[in-house]
Amino acid sequence: MKIKKRVGNDKRRYLERIWWYEDRIDSLQRSLKAEEQRKQGVKAIDYRKEQIKGGNKDSWEALIDKTDRYKQDIIDTCLKAVELKKEVLEVVNQVKNPKLQLLLTLRYIERLNWDIIEEKMELPQNTRNKLHAQALSAIRIPNTR
Repeated sequence: MKIKKRVGNDKRRYLERIWWYEDRIDSLQRSLKAEEQRKQGVKAIDYRKEQIKGGNKDSWEALIDKTDRYKQDIIDTCLKAVELKKEVLEVVNQVKNPKLQLLLTLRYIERLNWDIIEEKMELPQNTRNKLHAQALSAIRIPNTR
């Protein structure tokens, strides 16, 4: 029983990896928005003073550079998330039962809460728990090592 539970947890963690990327994208977007707002507060630059001071870390150029890095990080993370989602969808699509496929898609691809899934699929909680266990048993995780 303990080995079966551990395998189920491994499968769940495999499917939930997408969430880390989505959370990171959200975090980067919030940071980008904050930097964009800071850009709005930057005054015009007097380059004579900047040359004497040796530059300004909050200068317009520095903020543009910082926001460009955030944008590139967001793009890179989105690309990784899309690839990972594709990989997870392939695993879900190998499950023969369409009801189990739907359950896995709603939970791990759409990232819906269990109560919403139960409502959409018109399932009581105990049936949903049973179907989730069956769905996890039905998936085969590819060797990534």
